[in-house]
Amino acid sequence: VDIIEEAAPVMLKEMKKTKRKRKHSRSRHGKREGVPTHDEEALCTSLNINKKQYKTCVKTNNEGQITSLNLNSLEKNTFFIQSTVFNHLSNLNLFDNNLTEFPSCICNLYCLKDLQLSKNQIKYVPETVGKLNNLVKLSIQSNKISVLPKSICEIEALAELYLSNNALTRIPGNVGNIKNLTILAIGGNKLLWLPKSIGKLKKIHSINAQNNRIRYIPKSFAKIACLQWLDVTGNNLFENPMFLDKNKTLRVKY
Repeated sequence: VDIIEEAAPVMLKEMKKTKRKRKHSRSRHGKREGVPTHDEEALCTSLNINKKQYKTCVKTNNEGQITSLNLNSLEKNTFFIQSTVFNHLSNLNLFDNNLTEFPSCICNLYCLKDLQLSKNQIKYVPETVGKLNNLVKLSIQSNKISVLPKSICEIEALAELYLSNNALTRIPGNVGNIKNLTILAIGGNKLLWLPKSIGKLKKIHSINAQNNRIRYIPKSFAKIACLQWLDVTGNNLFENPMFLDKNKTLRVKY
């Protein structure tokens, strides 16, 4: 449940007061009174706020209840997050803000599972992104990224990687190391080729590589038994990869 507007910091403060006041209070039957219910706890785990409310939120979240944070209307490159304050944050949404840089402080949020940075003006992704070992979903679509760090392929938990509509000219050759990757979206870039190591991705079932400059599909793709969808429309393929016909469950869009 999202807490919106000024109610967010107020509710956080009230919950803490309730915890302190009723921590040792017990009813006639020996049960603790005033202990927040599961629903009350849930109210203080998700925030949808703007830049002004975020400053107050940082001060009131010293117990680290917040697990989901959705920020909007940020000024250019003003985002900073303290990992010691948001040490349980698992979901961070910075979609459509004014970021021209990937906030390096994000790389210290070791509990992060879902990171949304799409529709910004980011040009560079730091090597330290590889520290996000628990990251399952990374979306940095519609930015201005031309090169990805190899460390992004060291995030073994990563299952969904969305990189469409950037300025990428290549994908790291070690992309095959992301063993749990199931979705790879790289359409709308400037890719000339796809790494052979993609053939090592045993769990991947969807690849969207449309609207690039790709000339051929690596034969290693034939080894991906679970691949169900491959979109390579809008490329410069010399010929259709007929070797993919062996996979009867695969739908290829040329």
